[in-house]
Order: sequence, then C-alpha cells, then structure tokens
Amino acid sequence: MQNAEDDEIESTYWKACRLTGMICLSRAADGKEISREKIKRELVLLLKQQIYRTGEAEPALIFAIEQLMEPPA
Repeated sequence: MQNAEDDEIESTYWKACRLTGMICLSRAADGKEISREKIKRELVLLLKQQIYRTGEAEPALIFAIEQLMEPPA
C-alpha cells in the first residue's frame, strides 16, 4: 500500500513541476516577468478555472501553490 501512496505523491510532485514550468515558459516566451508571486498568481487563476469547469481541484495545482506560499529557503 505504501508504494501506491508513494507513486501518487511522486506523480503529484511531477505534475506540479510540469504546470509551474509551463507557466514559466509561457511568461518567458511572452517576454513577461517571472517571479514567485507572478507564478503563484497564474497557478491560482488556473485552479479557479479548473474548479469552475469541473467542480474539482487538481491536487498538483494546490501543491504547487502551497510550495510557492512558503518563504524561499
């Protein structure tokens, strides 16, 4: 059972990284500023759109937002 849980956590982590990376690439391609706050704002907008469309929240989006809310190390 632990292996399935570990796989789910790893999958959520990689989805969060992919989503965050896609936002960074999109902003860079458009010549826009890339900052912690800007990325977090884009992720929150994406989460709101997803909840509006499906009524559900993607765990990877929530994870990414939570990580960006913590102060940098």
